[in-house]
Amino acid sequence: MSIFAGYPGRVYTSRDRVREYLRVDSESSMEAENSMIDRTILSVSETIERLTGRVFLPHIATYNFDYESSREVHFFRDLLSVTTLTDSQGVVTSDEYTLYPLDAPNLVPPQPHRWLEMNEIARSLSYETTHRAAIEIAGKWGYSEITRQYGKILSADINTLVTTLTLTKDINVSPGTILLLDDEQIFVNDADDVLSPVVTRAVNGTTAAAHTAANSEVYTLHAPSPIEEAVCALVSRSLARGRSGYSDLTGSQAEGANYFKSLPAEVSTIIKGYRDMELQNFRVSRKEFWWNVSTNLPR
Repeated sequence: MSIFAGYPGRVYTSRDRVREYLRVDSESSMEAENSMIDRTILSVSETIERLTGRVFLPHIATYNFDYESSREVHFFRDLLSVTTLTDSQGVVTSDEYTLYPLDAPNLVPPQPHRWLEMNEIARSLSYETTHRAAIEIAGKWGYSEITRQYGKILSADINTLVTTLTLTKDINVSPGTILLLDDEQIFVNDADDVLSPVVTRAVNGTTAAAHTAANSEVYTLHAPSPIEEAVCALVSRSLARGRSGYSDLTGSQAEGANYFKSLPAEVSTIIKGYRDMELQNFRVSRKEFWWNVSTNLPR
């Protein structure tokens, strides 16, 4: 049984992808280590988010932001699309604002929006008694929404309660795979039978819905390829260190020793490339601001 069972969050690779990375061909040979692989995928995925300051899969959520200007809102997080934008006057309609960068959705891979600006003929944003958390945005958040399409491969209609899917063809799902049916994200817990994966419904803030075999396209959701590669590299590295008792050195000179002193250069480069520098600079500027205020207070 996978430790992913019932897991409501997100991971950036699957068990079988890690097994490919480790060059393990037979699933039976790794049966005893499957739970360790799953646990390490969870841990490394969370670490990648902390190191970059980003979430690499889409999730549905509502966040509040301080009022900073009557014409702009900076998110300091990645936004893919807006469902509703609200201030003290009520809902701001989509024709009253523009999301920036303008070309973000058309990049390869697509990238997120970081701020919005009110259009020239639109009203101004406002707040009532405090600017704190005065702007509310409900929408789809995350760095990108990368999908692979597999067609209408449900073998039967499903309602909102079904937790075992039946597929008409093998699409290489394994524990950690995230499926997208219409607007619902579905997390694969177990796939001993690849045509009948056991799943958790409605993850990452989405809502469970009925899906018809005749109309529902099946997709898989993916983090950007470099992020998935970084996760696989760190998972395999962590497993190797675990087998060595978390020593900084495994093997021998004759066999070819492996040293574990810091992040591999390739992984470090990937993380630096995806790090949210705007958020980091914002945190630094806020820290410096409060440091300057506190050191100049009258004594």
